[in-house]
Amino acid sequence: MLKLVGRELFLNLNTCRCSSSSNCISLRNLRIQAGKTQAETAEILDVSTSTYKRWEKNPLDMPHGMWLETVQYLEMSAQIRKKARMATEYPKQKVEYVPPASEEELAEERKSYTVPIPDDLPDIFTPSKPVTNEQTIAWECRNIEPYPGYAEEYAAWEDAWENINRAQAEADGNHYNYVDNMNLQPEFDPQTDAPIDYEEPTVFQNAETNKVEVHLPYEDEVKADAEAHGEDTSITGDEEE
Repeated sequence: MLKLVGRELFLNLNTCRCSSSSNCISLRNLRIQAGKTQAETAEILDVSTSTYKRWEKNPLDMPHGMWLETVQYLEMSAQIRKKARMATEYPKQKVEYVPPASEEELAEERKSYTVPIPDDLPDIFTPSKPVTNEQTIAWECRNIEPYPGYAEEYAAWEDAWENINRAQAEADGNHYNYVDNMNLQPEFDPQTDAPIDYEEPTVFQNAETNKVEVHLPYEDEVKADAEAHGEDTSITGDEEE
């Protein structure tokens, strides 16, 4: 017996089942829409092909429960087949190559800045050592440095332009939103090996537990002082484990 698994299909299964009325559900039409043969459908229903052929020709000979499950199965298969066909029938689009900006275009864009730009800051990152195309692709795709120190050079060039763009946005009167990178761990005093107190609360990710934590300045001292005065320092409310 067929057992259906999946979301319920919104079908009017109270519709009459017959072989003549145009208002009735046609097993043959559903089977064709689902892309199934009579033999495949019979195998799913665990009946012989000849038995299913007789049922499809005259649904009144079919047990009502079997008919309901067959309609659900064929309707579900038809919807899955339709979605799969739609996913492969997107119209083809022409791919157009967009060449990189020319030196003249970069120079004009540089002139549009009103904030000062260092003369030695290039518009396009220029490594200090020769780099092949294969090495450039390896860096862009797999983050493999062409030579030691390449990442630092690239980051310094990006940071320089980032600061210039921030200054230009402020000069234009635009609000520039940015978030500093999250610290993986708080800084530790090399002599005492104790966490350094921050002037402001700092959010960081604990590398050992992989949990996001908040480090408060003088947290231990404040808690100890509160406990000394008999205050309750336990956390109330729901806590996420």
